[in-house]
Amino acid sequence: MKEVSKRKEESKKMPHFKAGLTLRSSLAIFFASLFFMPISIYLQLVSGVTIGSIAVFATTIIFSEVSILAGSPLTKQELFIMLEMCGTAATTTYMVDLIYRGYVVTSPLTKAFEIKGLPLSNFIPTWWAPPAWSDSYVYRTLFHVDWIIPTFITVIFGIFTIMTEFSLLIINSVLYIEVEDLPFPMALPTADMINTLAERSPHKLGLFSESAMIGALIGMLVHFPRIALGVETIPFPWVDLTGLTEQYLPGAIIGIATEPLSFISGMLIPWVPAVYMLLTSFICWIFLNSAFITVLPEVFPKWSKDYMPGLGLTILYQRSQLYVWLLPQIMFTLALTLFYLILRSDSLLRAFRTLFHSSSYLKQAGYLNFPTVLVMYFMGTVGSAIVFHILVPEIPILIPIFLSVGLSFLNAIIGARILGETGQSVSFPDVWRPFLYISGYQGINGWLITPTLGGGLASGWTQDIKIAYLTETRPGDFLKAFVLAWIAYRMFGFMWGSFFWTFAPIPSSTYPSTLISWPLRLMTDGIWITRQLPVNLGVVFTSLGFMVVILAVGTALSRFTGVPFSPSGIIAGTLMIPPSVIPVFVGSAIGRFLIPRMVGEKWWNEHRGLIVAGFAVGEGIVIGIGIVGSLLFRSIWTWPY
Repeated sequence: MKEVSKRKEESKKMPHFKAGLTLRSSLAIFFASLFFMPISIYLQLVSGVTIGSIAVFATTIIFSEVSILAGSPLTKQELFIMLEMCGTAATTTYMVDLIYRGYVVTSPLTKAFEIKGLPLSNFIPTWWAPPAWSDSYVYRTLFHVDWIIPTFITVIFGIFTIMTEFSLLIINSVLYIEVEDLPFPMALPTADMINTLAERSPHKLGLFSESAMIGALIGMLVHFPRIALGVETIPFPWVDLTGLTEQYLPGAIIGIATEPLSFISGMLIPWVPAVYMLLTSFICWIFLNSAFITVLPEVFPKWSKDYMPGLGLTILYQRSQLYVWLLPQIMFTLALTLFYLILRSDSLLRAFRTLFHSSSYLKQAGYLNFPTVLVMYFMGTVGSAIVFHILVPEIPILIPIFLSVGLSFLNAIIGARILGETGQSVSFPDVWRPFLYISGYQGINGWLITPTLGGGLASGWTQDIKIAYLTETRPGDFLKAFVLAWIAYRMFGFMWGSFFWTFAPIPSSTYPSTLISWPLRLMTDGIWITRQLPVNLGVVFTSLGFMVVILAVGTALSRFTGVPFSPSGIIAGTLMIPPSVIPVFVGSAIGRFLIPRMVGEKWWNEHRGLIVAGFAVGEGIVIGIGIVGSLLFRSIWTWPY
């Protein structure tokens, strides 16, 4: 009886979900992919940026106005699907990676890396990219028989990834939204914006418009001169202070990000995680970075040997990430995962019980039942491991199965936990490459392709499901809409990607961003494959043990003393450099202490999400218009002679 009463009470708290995936929202997804995908590809090749915000808002505005004229305005559920999926459909440029593979096969840089005295390019299999003598490189087209197998393999692994991420998303949603109800602070602006656009309340629309105007004005002052005229009003993306501090703290990553939205969005981040993020970021990237050069150079000899004054913040970040923090970051996140598995095991079990019983409100939300979730998960992970083993038979099949099944789950639950508590979406370190490196693997195929190591998408999507709850959109429609977006961007992306390759070589001066980024990426790949990175196993185990102790001691002290402690903030800080964390801390302090005293805590809590959303929209539109206008104004058509 208690269980029945509990379920009835829980069902009363559930929003009344409505459908968001309709004919109109489905058409919007394909519209965004068809018309904005070529702009996204071109901008990525030319400047390394995308136009997600323009694609989203332009598509939404067009469909919204047409719907109003037709006498049937868009619902907030339809707006949710459009805002979440149009950007994905318009900016996911997977086909550029296929063209990069062709560059790896044909580039002279590849021959500079050798395995057993032979050029690296000699070992690249045809299932990854066509051989160097393929006609597809002469005609520069993906519509060639030699690209069928590489493209088919990417599609197969894409399907495995979808099954894995969908199943993990459902588990995460039940765990962190149903059971633990984490705040997901960055879900609030989007949800408030959707509700305001749908309800069209004059007061909220006015506040949203005023915030957007402020965002647009600041965007005009900060970004527009740099984009349109090549003149920086302030340093971007950060103020580099390493030149002032390197004589005192050599190797320290010291600077302040200059993106205004970083400070504004920080006002939504809870204060306690923000404090711990700042603390650990400073310890790792400032003090330890310097100590590993001055006091403990033998720990990371490559880092201390390659350091020289005057490198600047960007180079210091790249080198210290590669030579110092790559493996410790993996161990830090693993420690947090193990910590939460032990500390929150009851919540995890409740989530699985909720899925297993498949209560009516979960069916209403569009979630799959527990057996189906498990089947999807193991089909995605084990299936990818089997295909991987067929392509890379020299690696025992139990290894990719173990890593795919285990790491995907751990990555999903810890990524969503950090995002749900701190509002920060962190990029977890690459696990597969360090594993291959430590294992002593001497081949090449294992470096070119990986089994499905999921969880990254599911952790971010959990925040989107939180937005679905706040807008009363059926979460199951999010999954269906992503399938449509996946089909759209693969279909239109393949077509437009091949067009731009046919139009001019990639990389080339026609696409200047690739002249810089692709050689650097190839050199990084070559360094991994030819095993030119030093690995200290002592650092690996020390990092894991050290972080476990910190998390355990911090939690114990918090329980006995009452001092707040944030394990997620601790780990997020180790993954983020100080220039990125400082705006979060400053914004959080302003949102926690200053603004509530000025306008009242109740008013601020009710309107802060809408204000941040309006600012982001205004600034994003100005940036997008500036980029597109500048490129169109400066572009020179490449004639075929």
